[in-house]
Amino acid sequence: MKIFVKDKFFEDADSVRELALSLDYSYSASLMVDPGWRGHRTKMPDSHLKENILRFVSQMFQFDAGNYIITSFFHYTNENTKTLLDDFYTDKYHKDKSEYAGIIYLTPNPIPKSGTSILDGKNNEIVNIENVYNRFVCYPGNYIHAVSNVFGEYKDDARLTFNFFIWHKKNPDYIEGVTDEVYQIPPDFEDIKYDDFIECNS
Repeated sequence: MKIFVKDKFFEDADSVRELALSLDYSYSASLMVDPGWRGHRTKMPDSHLKENILRFVSQMFQFDAGNYIITSFFHYTNENTKTLLDDFYTDKYHKDKSEYAGIIYLTPNPIPKSGTSILDGKNNEIVNIENVYNRFVCYPGNYIHAVSNVFGEYKDDARLTFNFFIWHKKNPDYIEGVTDEVYQIPPDFEDIKYDDFIECNS
């Protein structure tokens, strides 16, 4: 598996968090069409942040940034998000249609094991990336993954993140904010262990 993790990603994460808290969010259950995600999301205002992330990821995965597009969103999930799936702990797993996907955690002092869980089929386990404030995580979009856990009630105390998707310009599935259908964990993965392995470039 190729997962990149970098701590202390934003120079001023508090300002990014303040921006995220100042915005209005759409609630997935209130939309007329299933958006493919659960919780609350707002489109990221155009800024240099997105392009800097695209360049950063292109260096890590060694591709030409000029051939790719990045979309990004602020997203928060709370305890109520668990009610949006029949079985939150299995139905939350999915993969994205973008070539790469990633997240930056924006909640100070989150609860343990509320980061990102990524299915490692080769080694028959789930890799758990811990939720650490201002931690950057990026991986290929076709990795089956999920939020590890959610918490809080409102956006100021919930699991707040900066989510991004990187698409090749010729990707026929390119559409802002839509993920592939939800995948249930295969039966042979029901009892797999969680692993705190981190490949960290801090």
